[in-house]
Amino acid sequence: MTARQNIASLLWWSVPSSDDDEAKARTEQLLDAYQAEVLAEARTTWPSAAELQQAAATKRASGNPEDVAVANLLNALANALAWLAPYRPHEGGYEMWGAATTLAQLINGTDRTSESVTKLRSLLAGGQPATSATPKEG
Repeated sequence: MTARQNIASLLWWSVPSSDDDEAKARTEQLLDAYQAEVLAEARTTWPSAAELQQAAATKRASGNPEDVAVANLLNALANALAWLAPYRPHEGGYEMWGAATTLAQLINGTDRTSESVTKLRSLLAGGQPATSATPKEG
């Protein structure tokens, strides 16, 4: 049982309503409002975090526990790393930030290329991302 389910099961009976279904629905509304308020307070305001936060919101909305875990990770990375982004290849957070932003782009639908999937796999494996750019001659 998740923390939310536990709170809902303890709270619904104390919500004024005409029947149990209405009380349970109102309890879910209250918990949704509380969750939105807590998330708003926890979100960083750095512009570079917006992409990760949008992907986190998308994943969290599914309600799937695995998606919520991904959402929590994306929010944590946004809060911890966005103030230093963008990273350069020699900096410590480069692979982590690159993997998180690539994953966010895939979730948000802003990048659906097979190259981004290859880049994500490479970054998650700890390697430098492969680029498709060819060196200039001259």
